Amino acid sequence: MDKKMIVMDLDGTLLNDNSEVSENTKNYLNKLKQDGYIIVLATGRILKSALIATDEAEFANYIVTDAGAAVYKKSNENNDWEKVYED
Repeated sequence: MDKKMIVMDLDGTLLNDNSEVSENTKNYLNKLKQDGYIIVLATGRILKSALIATDEAEFANYIVTDAGAAVYKKSNENNDWEKVYED
């Protein structure tokens, strides 16, 4: 199967009017991730702010932060976010 990637912004896109990710959305993105989709969050926020807004972004594989200046990958070993790119 070819890999498929879904990339989405946080503010004004993924986050609802209460500035949070709904449980339905989290469940759906988790299902897509389990089905092999690569889920990427892109934001101008710093990592800590993005994680707070998404309840630790358990449904994502990558987070692009700081308006593209840093990329983090979800570590399979310790379930932390490891930096894989920094400008």
